[in-house]
Amino acid sequence: MDRIAQGMQVSEILKRVREADGYFITNTARDLSQSDFKNRILLHTDLLAADARERANYFSLEITGGASVHVDILRKQVDPFLKLKLLREKMPNTMFQTLCRGVNLFGYRPYPQNVIRLTVREFAKYVDVWRVFDFMNHVPNMQAVFEEVQKAGKLLEPSICFSTGPEHTDEYYVNKVGEIIEVTGEEISLCIKNHGGLGTPKRIGELVRAIRDRYPDLVIHYHGHNTDGNDIGLFRPAADSQRHPDLERLWPPSPRR
Repeated sequence: MDRIAQGMQVSEILKRVREADGYFITNTARDLSQSDFKNRILLHTDLLAADARERANYFSLEITGGASVHVDILRKQVDPFLKLKLLREKMPNTMFQTLCRGVNLFGYRPYPQNVIRLTVREFAKYVDVWRVFDFMNHVPNMQAVFEEVQKAGKLLEPSICFSTGPEHTDEYYVNKVGEIIEVTGEEISLCIKNHGGLGTPKRIGELVRAIRDRYPDLVIHYHGHNTDGNDIGLFRPAADSQRHPDLERLWPPSPRR
């Protein structure tokens, strides 16, 4: 498959994913390093690994966002912008990815609109792919981030957070996808964010097929936490149920989302 490289237009990225004869993988180094003090990988080590990661031809490297900004500043004494600058020098072709918690940005409380928009503009100078979620799937909580990411010309990846309650039906999720697309349009990568590692292979396959039936050209990125090892079995039905999947494996325990 042709490599997807940093600097490509969003339309070209999505075109290559749709036409690919195979699957793309995201390396989620961010979650590993933010969640467990034993795994708090320092910038020095990230730089040592940069060449190998660059040659791996990942779809993207999720290296910032979530709690990692807080961990960089308060635990590692690392400037999160300097980290991205230095890694970009070592990894000129790999797209950098972030996780953004909507109105909570990279923190733990809702922030005002001006703070949200300015923060996204500054990080968008370094970050190519923006996975954005709201744990209640409330689309208005993500809208300001959506708008700024698309203004910056970066790949927007809105998320639907997966759960297994009685209300979490295919209809519920397909309707949420529709709410997102009303704001963003279809030139996005949709993330099924299974950060609890929940569900069965059958259930994940059903959800992907339901979304695919309504939106056949939508690029889908499946993201799952794999603390107990069961999420490996969910990748296969996610891939088998769509034409152009982008898969992600997340190994370590992740108490922070």
